[in-house]
Amino acid sequence: MTKLNSLYSTTMTCPAQSSSFLSLPREIRDQIYAEAFPNMQEVIMPLGRMKALQPPSQVPLRPQVNLCLLRTNRQVCNEASPMLYSRSCFYVSNPNRTFEWLAKLGDDNIKRLRSLRLVFCEFFDGSSSRKGQKAAWYQLIHFVASKATGLRRLVLSLHVSSAGKDRPLLEALGAIQTVQTITLSGYYQKKWISYLTKEGIKVDEEERKEGDWQALKSYQTDIKEVGPRTRTSALN
Repeated sequence: MTKLNSLYSTTMTCPAQSSSFLSLPREIRDQIYAEAFPNMQEVIMPLGRMKALQPPSQVPLRPQVNLCLLRTNRQVCNEASPMLYSRSCFYVSNPNRTFEWLAKLGDDNIKRLRSLRLVFCEFFDGSSSRKGQKAAWYQLIHFVASKATGLRRLVLSLHVSSAGKDRPLLEALGAIQTVQTITLSGYYQKKWISYLTKEGIKVDEEERKEGDWQALKSYQTDIKEVGPRTRTSALN
């Protein structure tokens, strides 16, 4: 019997008049919330309300957290939300929609965020009509740096080559002072690792297939490296 099933079975022995979920001691309800929201489970960034969005085909779909518990009633939502935001890794692929979501979260829940996966599938160079997407990413990262004061981990899925060699993007990421670990996947310059490490951030590279490692090495060999203007000597 799982821990969660054991918790539920305990409630069956309670008298009928006190058998509702909210009649349980708060510590038991918290244990149930912890089982409902596994630590560092990925949640696809919601648009407006809590709902799963299908990620791009090149990004593996991970198991999704069931958010129905938050819709039970206001008290349960208020009790469970802090655990959801502090234990989950939120998957972000559209900066403009993410601003809408963050605005609805409120400052307290933004401060509870511990982990984000930023998925760069669009990061435009060129015409002024396409620069808005890049500017939105910069704006989002600067907002996260100032407001998400509890953020500890970032996963960067860089699926467009222009993002993996962008100097302002790297500088903005290195300036998020609360982040302790950045995990890299996709395409990025070799010097991203040394720069972020010098900024005091632990850097991991996400596991990938052998063919994907070869593609990364080819990308790093072929492109001209452009290091960020850095406060440190990381790229000197």
